[in-house]
Amino acid sequence: DLFGVSMIIPLLSHHVKALGASPTVAGIVGSTYGILQLFSSTIIGSWSDVVGRRYSLLTSILLSAFGYGLLGISTSITLFVLARIPV
Repeated sequence: DLFGVSMIIPLLSHHVKALGASPTVAGIVGSTYGILQLFSSTIIGSWSDVVGRRYSLLTSILLSAFGYGLLGISTSITLFVLARIPV
């Protein structure tokens, strides 16, 4: 996931600006990943203890793939922000 993030992050601001967002909105959208990861990492970690590491990793990878796919086809800023949530 970190490899995917490192390839996508430099392109996010260009894509958001192409959708018509201001630089401030582009910065807020770009920071949603870090904010969501801050809160979700403990939840995913405890969930992994309950269901097992293999199942939680597979689910996390599938949700990330879905989020990146949705991110690639987003045509509005709202869809762009919603695509950041599963990632």
